[in-house]
Amino acid sequence: MSANLQLPRGSRIWPRLGAIIVAGVCLYYLYVAINTIGLSPQTGVATVLDKAYYEPGTSYQTLRIGGKAFIRPYENAEYFVLKLQLDGQESAAAVDKRVYENVDTNSRVGVTYQHTRITGVLRVVEVSISAGKEGN
Repeated sequence: MSANLQLPRGSRIWPRLGAIIVAGVCLYYLYVAINTIGLSPQTGVATVLDKAYYEPGTSYQTLRIGGKAFIRPYENAEYFVLKLQLDGQESAAAVDKRVYENVDTNSRVGVTYQHTRITGVLRVVEVSISAGKEGN
């Protein structure tokens, strides 16, 4: 018996494993496309559950390049977010400052939204305060 064992030159598992990974990634992107592309917009009236304000500022990201750590600063924008409830589902939407300042918790706002095909997730596209005042 020889202590000098050699593996076969080309293993058949690696190309198959690569093909499975590529197929999995392609199937994921196909799923996302079927679930979200071409959704028809719908309108309705939503209730504001909560408001959140995220200040602008600087955040930091640590990058490892060539075995060394580099810290890269980047700017965060100012965000105004409303947590909404529409047809029993909760969702969040980034809005402009004017809308954020003119609504309060438990007030009603007009929304344009979409429901994804497979998961049924509510995606708020636009929020307006004028439609909400008409709905009261």
